[in-house]
This record gives sequence, C-alpha cells and structure tokens, in this order.
Amino acid sequence: MSLKNKKYFKKIMPLVFGLCILTSFSVAQAAQTDFDTNLQFGSSGRNVTHLQQFLADQGVYAGPITGNFFSLTNKAVVAFQKQHEITPSGGYFGPKTRSVANTLLSTDSGNNNIRVGANSKTKTQRYVRIFYYREGKHARASLWTHPRAIDVLAPQSYSFNSDGALHGGVEPVVLSFAKENNIKVMPLVTNKNFGKNALAILDNPAEQDGAIKALVDEGQKQKFWGWQFDFEGMDASYRDKYSQFIQKASKELKRNNLVVSVAVVAQISSNPSDYPKDLWQRVVGVYDYAALAKDVDFVSMMSYDDPGSKGPIAGYGWVKKVIDYSLQSIPKEKLSLGIPLYYWKWDDAREKLVGIGGYEGIANTLKKHHPALEYSIKEQSPFIRYTVKRKHYTLWYENARSIKKKLDLISAYQLQGFSAWVLGAEVPNVYKVI
Repeated sequence: MSLKNKKYFKKIMPLVFGLCILTSFSVAQAAQTDFDTNLQFGSSGRNVTHLQQFLADQGVYAGPITGNFFSLTNKAVVAFQKQHEITPSGGYFGPKTRSVANTLLSTDSGNNNIRVGANSKTKTQRYVRIFYYREGKHARASLWTHPRAIDVLAPQSYSFNSDGALHGGVEPVVLSFAKENNIKVMPLVTNKNFGKNALAILDNPAEQDGAIKALVDEGQKQKFWGWQFDFEGMDASYRDKYSQFIQKASKELKRNNLVVSVAVVAQISSNPSDYPKDLWQRVVGVYDYAALAKDVDFVSMMSYDDPGSKGPIAGYGWVKKVIDYSLQSIPKEKLSLGIPLYYWKWDDAREKLVGIGGYEGIANTLKKHHPALEYSIKEQSPFIRYTVKRKHYTLWYENARSIKKKLDLISAYQLQGFSAWVLGAEVPNVYKVI
C-alpha cells in the first residue's frame, strides 16, 4: 500500500466490517432482465425488488431489499434521475427512466474475459484477480465467503530486516484454504515497516544472496506460486540499486519456478514538478518502470491513491493517466491495475484527509447520519456527504459501479488484471462485477 492510505490504515483496519444497513450490497443478484413496467410510490412485488437491487448497484440506494416502493426507493429513483440528467418526476420510474436503466443493464452484463489481440475473434484471456491480504477475522471472512472471486492471494506477511534476514509467515489455515480452493499464494516481501534501515540490503551483495536464498527456500517449502517485492519509502537515489536487486532476485527465483512481481507507486509522468510535496524525489521516482518490467513476470501498479486528490481515492481521469504513462514502459500483458477497496473521509472545510477505512465505516455512517448516496460521473466514484456538529464531511469510496469502470479499462487496454487492496475492506456488492 502507498502514500496516504499507509498512514491511517493501521488505525482503521481493526474496524468490524460486519453486515449493517448496506445488506442490500450483498452478493445475491437480481436477474439482469429489462424493466418493462412503470413503478411508483406504493408499488410492490418482484419488479420493485429488481429495481431496488439495480439502484443499489448504481450506488444510490442503501435501504433493505423489501419489494415495497416507499420513501427510500422514491429518493433513490430521484437521485438516479439526477445523475443521468433525466427530468425529475417525483420518483416516478416511468418510460424515460426505464430506458436509461435498461441501457445500463445491457452494457453491464458482460463477463471478465478480454480479447488477446485487437482483432482476435476466438482466443480470450481471463484477467488475473489478485487480492492483497492482511491477517484478521474480517479478511478471513471475505476469503472464506468469496474464494471463487480470487485467483491470487497476496498476503502482506514477510519482510527483510536491515541485515537481510527474512521474517514472517502465512497462517497454515489460510494456506490450506487457498490450496483447497485452487487459489495461488504470492506473499509480499517488504523492507520492514517500509523503513530506511531495511534498505541496507540494497548496498550489500552478500546480504542480497542470503535474502534471495531464503525466498527460494521458503517459497518451495510453502509451495507458493511466487513472490511480490513491495519496497517503499525509498528516495530516488535508490533507483538503480533497487532495479539491480530485482534483476538479481528475479533470475534466481524464476530458475526455481517461482513467479516474480513487483509493486510500484503510480506515476503519471517523469516530470518531478507533476507531483506535490517533492514526492518524486522522496517516494515516487525510485521505480524505473522499464527496468523492473524487463525482469519480472508482472508489475502491480499501486493506482491507489492519487496524491493530488482532494476527493476520490483514484478518480477515473487520474487512473487513465496512470495507465497511459505506464504502458510507455510496461507491456500491457505485464501490467496489473491497482484497485482500492477502502474509503477516504475528508474534512471539507480544511480539505484534509481525516480517515481511511472499510465497509463497516460506510455502513455506520449511513446508519447514523442517513445521507444520500451520490455518484460522480466525472470521477466514476461514489460518495456521501454529511454533517457532524456543523462540520461537513465527504466520504469517497468504491462500489460495484465504480469498480466495473476500472475493470472496463482493464479490458479496453488488455491488461494482465488487477491487484486489489485490501481483502476485508470491500463493499460486498463488488463481487457482482468481479
């Protein structure tokens, strides 16, 4: 994980990501049939159930799925009409609104297969779904519930000390569950606590040899699919040293049939002035995309979070910039797009990030403050606004609709897949599109 989210996540992750008011965001799905009946306040039955589930997927409905069209459903229809510039009709779900809804249903009914080659007619390649994992009951609950949505589990569970010694491990019950469900395991190995002391390994070839041997031994012992290197907190002076270390490690790991990947902080250009607060020199500029991509099997792009954002975690326009720039140096088949599963909470008056968390935090906010669910077409991201003691807050997050837009980019650019941070923080309806 990178930049803003790293500072807050340790404090926020212990939240209980339990079911609450957002139970409408469950994996249970309505059949993707067209709306062929006008609906209004007082209507009831299966058509209303379908409408409520559709509105929940669009990010404008947070009430229970009841099959009864009352005030919450009426409010959500009005919000949907506002989003799509349909003349408001007091919540009446009539012909014009049905037409827009049916168009969205038809465009959202695809699967997660992508074409290989611009003109390929027969061969398809399914994108690779990587989920980062931090041990805990909430992460386990998501893993236990949704194993079919996960191709690769990437536990953030190993690190190198300043002397190059490898420390960490993955819980045996997690490894057993992954094996039983045909989920590949690719742990992350970091510089301990993303600290500078552990970067001493980059200056010591002997320590590197021992560290790489430890990765080979542990990988073979635990029957891992491979390793991902997630070194952060390095300034740009380490750029060549880090690339050389990855080259050296990759050669030996691949020789021992272990897949090698590297996580990198997102870049939009090589111009240091395009990054606030000297981030290029302090954090971002250390990653030589071309050199790293040449030696590894794939690159996980940490396209979360946008360091210049005062709103969404990863707005649509910024994500496209990241992809376009990355593909100048990284082959598309080696690029895994980072997807955030958490929220950002902003103090609007100060334009300050004051919290990061997951699903339970969103659910509690909705339950306590009853804000409207809104969606930014420009940013392709959902958000809610609310007030506490005259202070105004905005909470930006990701749901099925916003993640579907990012998955569409993966298909359009024919990328390797996605790397999602972090399992256990997600709004449950994301599994409908993943």
